[in-house]
This record gives sequence, C-alpha cells and structure tokens, in this order.
Amino acid sequence: MHGFTTTTLGLLLGGFLAVAASFSPAAAETVGAALAGTKPYTVAIDKVTAKRGQPATAKVQFRATTGWHVNKDFPTELRLKLPDGVSAQKPTLTKADAKLTDDQGSFDVVLTANQAGKATVLGELRFAVCTATTCDPQRAPISIEITAQ
Repeated sequence: MHGFTTTTLGLLLGGFLAVAASFSPAAAETVGAALAGTKPYTVAIDKVTAKRGQPATAKVQFRATTGWHVNKDFPTELRLKLPDGVSAQKPTLTKADAKLTDDQGSFDVVLTANQAGKATVLGELRFAVCTATTCDPQRAPISIEITAQ
C-alpha cells in the first residue's frame, strides 16, 4: 500500500474524523452558507407614500439569519444618495440612529419628496453579523421607493 500500513491509515482517518467532529454547528453552518453563496442576513425596506412636501418615514431593516447575530458594537451606518426633488432629515444615519437587537437592526429614514410622482433613494447599509467564531462586516445596497401625491 505504498508505504502506508493499516495502522497508519487508521490513525490518519481517526485524526480527520476528530477534526471534523470538533466543528461547532454554527461553524458548519457558516461554511455551508459560504459554499452555497447565501448571505448571513436579509434586508427589508418599506415603500413610502407621502404628500408632496410632507415628511414620511421608511423603515430599513436587516436581520441576521439562523446561526448569526447582529454585532451591536460595530459602527452601523446607512448612507443615502438622494435624487433631485427628495430630501432626508439625515442623509447619513449612524449607530446612534439605529435600533439594534441580537437578531436585527433597523433605521427609520425620514424623507420628503418636493415633487409629485415616484422617486428612488439609493444608499448603502453597513453593519456586521457574527457567529460564535467569526464576525463579518457587511455592505448592502438599499433602494427606497417613495411616491408623492
């Protein structure tokens, strides 16, 4: 057997199995999610209907998926890119503006459309999600639709 004895092969196999068994379920899930190409979070964004010139609030919410939790110490942030005719109470929202729990986070985005019609506010959400063994900063593009009457 090319220099390997049954004992050597048994020791190698036993060592491999011991290493494989030492992975936690969360670590195994992390590896599985990475291999499957899935994200460790979801993002949900409210559509907004408002009267022209009146402020309206959209909720931007992110949620950690199973096996992950939100890192409440990370400098969570939401930066908006406002189209012409739309203003924001705060174009950059920081951790102080966020509502954070172990499972999810959210921002209340106050927008005012100065023209009737539909507009799209783009932006980037920055946050981190963690497992028992890793913490991963995330950047998620966001898009808020606002319709003013």
